[in-house]
Amino acid sequence: MNEQRNKKLQIGTSEKLQRFDTLRGKQVQPGEFWDLVVLTAVDDDQREAYELQSSEKLERKEIPLGIPYHVFSDPPGAKIGNGGTTRHSLKQLEDIYSSTLYQCLPNASALGKSSPLLSGLTGLVDRSGFTALAHPSPISIGTTHQQEKFGLADMEYRTCLHFLSRIALCLSSDVEYIYTDTTYVDYQTTMSLLSLFREARPLGCEIDAYWDFLKALGPQAMVAYTNNTANVTKQQSSLVEMCQMFHRLKGTPLNVVALNHSKFYHMGTTTEYLFYLSEDPCLRGELGLYKVLGCSQNFSFKVCCEMLSNLKPGSSLTPGSVLEYCRLEATAHVGGRTILLGRRGPEGAQWNLHAVLCVNRQGQTGVVAFGIEDNLKKPVGAPANMEGLNLFGASFVECLAKWGLSPWSLRFSGDASSCSLWNACLFPVCPDIFDSFSLTLETLQALQPGVSTVPLPLGTKLMSLQEALQSKYLEKMLKYRKRLMEDVEKKKGS
Repeated sequence: MNEQRNKKLQIGTSEKLQRFDTLRGKQVQPGEFWDLVVLTAVDDDQREAYELQSSEKLERKEIPLGIPYHVFSDPPGAKIGNGGTTRHSLKQLEDIYSSTLYQCLPNASALGKSSPLLSGLTGLVDRSGFTALAHPSPISIGTTHQQEKFGLADMEYRTCLHFLSRIALCLSSDVEYIYTDTTYVDYQTTMSLLSLFREARPLGCEIDAYWDFLKALGPQAMVAYTNNTANVTKQQSSLVEMCQMFHRLKGTPLNVVALNHSKFYHMGTTTEYLFYLSEDPCLRGELGLYKVLGCSQNFSFKVCCEMLSNLKPGSSLTPGSVLEYCRLEATAHVGGRTILLGRRGPEGAQWNLHAVLCVNRQGQTGVVAFGIEDNLKKPVGAPANMEGLNLFGASFVECLAKWGLSPWSLRFSGDASSCSLWNACLFPVCPDIFDSFSLTLETLQALQPGVSTVPLPLGTKLMSLQEALQSKYLEKMLKYRKRLMEDVEKKKGS
């Protein structure tokens, strides 16, 4: 995008942020803000954490008052995907509001990354079926996100012919524009989804809110994709669900409001996260981050991005790093291309080229670390195939040897038929946070060239990232963040 367009985005975004600031801690009136807000959680523990955070934000007057904030957790059992979560949330809203759902949902989103519609969009999203707010994207983003194929209609409001798959995008030579979107749905279609949910309960497979919903839309939608077993993990139940979804939504219009002066940022990988927060001058300018970082508005160099972190004098950061909810003692150092989350770093601690996450478990602490380029979800089938994995750019088997671990003794959590870095039990669990940090740091240093083997102490309990997130002690984590926030605010005021 050219410089003039970036400048318009900066001005427009600044105006929106200022408008939102006027609503913080204010009792909003109907039409002034969203009708309600829905957050979805993977389980009851996460739901409780979200509810606690929402209550604290309301208490601190960080968000608008006078509207309901709901948190719904997925039902126990099989993973149901974001599409299943959407349908489940609609049913929860119906149970809560009953007849008032008629007044509530027409102006609220049932899909997308944010739930309800802003009042300023109501005039645009007034057609039946699904309506996508579409943002122009480069090919590199379009190949990994939802896309639409447009007829040559109005430049602002268009009707989609059909929803493209990633492969279809690469093969099509007549695609005029590639857009990524946030999708909204009208009331009648919402009721249709609710009806299908009642008939298909309980859900036994993952439903994708974009792929499975949008594939059925538009006049050129084709049913063939519902027979493609490559699109599902559990063939029988998933294919039945997809087929039911297609025939229920078939014929539903897919409309698009093409926001040609908008921009889509994807921060779904650690590489993208680091780039946009510490390197890319466009996003920093558009969000006004230069004010927070204390830099010139026209800066284009790498910076350190600190989010609610408390750094003692004498600690140091290398440009290109991101810190979230961290305490760093004197002489602690964070290298470039590093993401550090939820850490309390002792004096002299050194982090380089790692993504590090501190997880509190009841009575114990684990420090999880991966390389920025590591593919955590890449499966190798069985433990016997673990040579296909790489950790910090090195052979996984060689890493184990550096730590004095044998491949046949390594445990994988969860489903042993799908082995990956995600469920490999690699990280020491200790009663004390500093012991856990020191052990993890020693294992990382052992991977440096020229460093000898650093065997773990005998009897050390090891956990995977999967286990860490399943057994996280959310209450303690939130208390830590709250104290840290208070300390940061106190430091600013001194």
